[in-house]
Amino acid sequence: LNGESNLTFDGTTLNLTGNVNVSGVSTFTGDVSFGSTATFGDDDKLKFGDDADLQIYHDSSNSYIAESGTGRLRLLSNIIDLKNTADTAVFARFTSGGSVDLRYDNSTKFETTSSGATLTGDLLISDKIAHTGDTNTAIRFPAADTFTVETAGSERFRITSTGGVHFTNGELIE
Repeated sequence: LNGESNLTFDGTTLNLTGNVNVSGVSTFTGDVSFGSTATFGDDDKLKFGDDADLQIYHDSSNSYIAESGTGRLRLLSNIIDLKNTADTAVFARFTSGGSVDLRYDNSTKFETTSSGATLTGDLLISDKIAHTGDTNTAIRFPAADTFTVETAGSERFRITSTGGVHFTNGELIE
């Protein structure tokens, strides 16, 4: 230190004005406060826990919050929004004691409710709709422009692409 140093000590607090370059590991006890911004370069990590179980970092392309411990990553809030970088659109909203909303173009398309869920728009299904407790009863989509109703694992009813209605007892209604 020299006479032009920006370092002062009043017997309790050490004050430094200017830049500090530190190499190696620095250990702090107590709170550490930043007056403005802490800046980290690509691939620099904030590590938490004795085994660095939680890490926050950015590589040159992506940003990460990585939890590798035996516990869970818990986000605590009454409302959690996943949003775009411009902070103008919500992708998903999780409301404590309320709904979970999934959105497309900032418009809710799927919302959980106290009695189930609400879907706004089309639901595309590749094969069938089945009941959780009775999976051999279903509405199926076996071919283009055709749907069937099955009970006890067998087809009971079919509407074909031509509009024909078929029942398994052989009855055909055109």
